[in-house]
Amino acid sequence: VAAMDGMLRAHEAAWERFQASSSPGILYEDVPWPDAGACRPNALLSHALHCAAEAGAARVTLRQLQVRWHPDKWSQRFASRLYASHAERILRRVKDIAQHVNGLSKSLS
Repeated sequence: VAAMDGMLRAHEAAWERFQASSSPGILYEDVPWPDAGACRPNALLSHALHCAAEAGAARVTLRQLQVRWHPDKWSQRFASRLYASHAERILRRVKDIAQHVNGLSKSLS
């Protein structure tokens, strides 16, 4: 659990840097994906929600994740800065993450 906590903190810090950046030309590798290593895609989403549930803030965290990874909102903020050769792959992954987050929301219902 401590390792996942550290990865989650690092991910959140990377997300803040990514969001604050205005550099043109976003590559797939530039996006702070919520993965816990290469073999555990999206694992940080579940961990963030688990930690939030323990703190009584699951719904707030879920809403933040839904906004962060919503494909339309993500595109509005970042699509104009994507390298054309990476755009399709990035937007497909964002959509996959959004679907994963929505699946997690069903587990809270």
